[in-house]
Parts: sequence; structure tokens; C-alpha cells
Amino acid sequence: ANAALRAAVASSQGSYDKLAHKAGMLRSAIARGERFDPRTGASGSVGTSSSSTSKLAEVHRGLNMRRVHAVSLEAELNHCADRLRFSTSIYDKQQREILALQDDSLEQVRKTQSA
Repeated sequence: ANAALRAAVASSQGSYDKLAHKAGMLRSAIARGERFDPRTGASGSVGTSSSSTSKLAEVHRGLNMRRVHAVSLEAELNHCADRLRFSTSIYDKQQREILALQDDSLEQVRKTQSA
């Protein structure tokens, strides 16, 4: 489960980086007065400002959704790691208790045999 979550976080981070790059290119195109198509990477002269603004808003929403998804996956990964650490500590404690009980029972066997 941890590996799958880490892969999902890495994939989400890659998508986030691509979207951030596209948003930067869109901002640059808008600043130059050009139109930028985030799907193709093509830029050209601006037809309407509202079209570019709506595309920028769309990219921004997409980035925010990816960011929220990445944070959610990281939180889930941390929760799973905490549960794993807790389970490991319980397992280690139980193993120590089993060894102590085995030692005690061997000691009692020796005492009864010598008596």
C-alpha cells in the first residue's frame, strides 16, 4: 500500500509540475499579448482577453486540484506509515514477551526436574 501511495504521489507531482510549467508559459504569453493554448503549447496573437483569462483560470483550478490531491495522498501515506510503525512496535513487544515467557517456562521446567 505504501509503494502504491508513493507512486501516486510521484505521479501527481509530475502532473503538477507539467501544469505549473504550462501556467508559467500562459502567463508569459499573456504578458507578451499573445494567446497560448495549454493543450498544444502554441501561442499566437490575442483574439480576446477573456479567452486567455478563462484558460489561465482553468489551468489554475487544475493546479489547485492537483495540489489538494497530492496533499491528500501525502496525508494518507503518513497515516499508513504511522500505523505501520505502531504495528511494528506492537509486534516487537509481543516477540519480547514471548521470549520472556519461554525463558520463564524453561526455568520452571529446570526447577521441577531438579526437585
